[in-house]
Amino acid sequence: MKKLIEKDGKLIQSDEELYVAFWLEELKEAGYVKEYQLQPAPFRLADDIMFSWTKDTSTKTIKNRSEQKYSCMLEGKIYTPDVRVVWNESARNIFYCINIPQSNKCKLLIAHHKFNQIFEQIEIVSFIEVKPHFDQNNMEREFKINQKWVYKEYNTFVNLVVPNKFFPHNFTPQQCIDTMVYVKQTTTKKRGVKYKGDSKITWTVKTLKEYTK
Repeated sequence: MKKLIEKDGKLIQSDEELYVAFWLEELKEAGYVKEYQLQPAPFRLADDIMFSWTKDTSTKTIKNRSEQKYSCMLEGKIYTPDVRVVWNESARNIFYCINIPQSNKCKLLIAHHKFNQIFEQIEIVSFIEVKPHFDQNNMEREFKINQKWVYKEYNTFVNLVVPNKFFPHNFTPQQCIDTMVYVKQTTTKKRGVKYKGDSKITWTVKTLKEYTK
């Protein structure tokens, strides 16, 4: 899929991110989500490690001259989750639970109470990282390191969402039902003409209404 521009100018760079955006839009329309933000402010995990050293700036005419220099020994580290979600209370124990899972089989997203300095109020917030079902570049391993790091530094859990694994035990957005189809190319005289083929959905679909019941 080519990059799509989100309404706030943020880029949706994969089908999986688009599917999660569909999921959140449907929840927002139903009143469970207050707002969500793609590519929110990053978590700073480590600052640059700097060191000082002395550079000899002597010349033929000026002897024993030096200058103090600073260089970076280790670059700092930031991590940006894919989505920041602000929930309404009505979604509690349906789509999220607070701070910790309800059990070892809990499938709800983890949310935290966060203070919004702009509006000076407490919000219920979840952070989400979206990954594809097939992790060709082993990016999930890198995420899990960042996930532990963020939790240690900020006491904040970042939820991993793989749509093909998440939707079967949650609900499947209507827009996904409409658009998750393979695009095929004909091999007849109409060669080069593309059309929508079989559905990519391999699980039993529950709508939002069915899930919330």
